[in-house]
This record gives sequence, structure tokens and C-alpha cells, in this order.
Amino acid sequence: MAYADRADTVALPGALSGPGFDLALIFGLTALALASGVVIALEPAAVAPILFADTWLLGYPHVAATFSRLAPDSVQLKRNRFLMFGLPVIVLAATAGLAIGIGVAVVA
Repeated sequence: MAYADRADTVALPGALSGPGFDLALIFGLTALALASGVVIALEPAAVAPILFADTWLLGYPHVAATFSRLAPDSVQLKRNRFLMFGLPVIVLAATAGLAIGIGVAVVA
């Protein structure tokens, strides 16, 4: 049987890659997030390395992918100028305002 003929490799409408991948993505990441929360609850000193790992593994690649899709060339950069330059400033201001006004735990 060829790889392309397998039913579990065909993405259904609304699915990312197929039912197996989608379920693993949803429940696997949920389990990882809950496990991280349990570790932090049991050992509060672990918050810094867990937050670092989260930012390093999930945050930076996502931001880089988003920016490279928004502005692959000068035409798209002009079209998405607000998303590239204006929106990050607004998000930074809102995040800083929440952190200063309510507390860092709100934005962590």
C-alpha cells in the first residue's frame, strides 16, 4: 500500500493533517501545558526555565513565521505595514500596562 493511499494521511475538511495528528496536537499540547502547570505549582522556582522553554520553543518560531508570511516582499510589506510595525507597538503597550497595573502574573 502506498503512503498516499492511506486513509489516515488525508486531511479532512477543517483538519490540519488528519484526525490522528489533530488529536495528538490538541491533547498532547494540552497535556504538556497541564504538566507544566503542575511542575510550577509543585516547584515555583521552575517558572523561569519553563517560561524560557515556552518562549524559545513556541514563541520565537511563531513570530518569525508570521512576519515572514506577512512581508515576503516589498509589496506585501507596504500592504501589511500596520501589522508589521503598528500592532506590535500596541501589543507591547497593552502587555506592559497589564504587567505594571495588575501584575506580571497576568501576562506570564
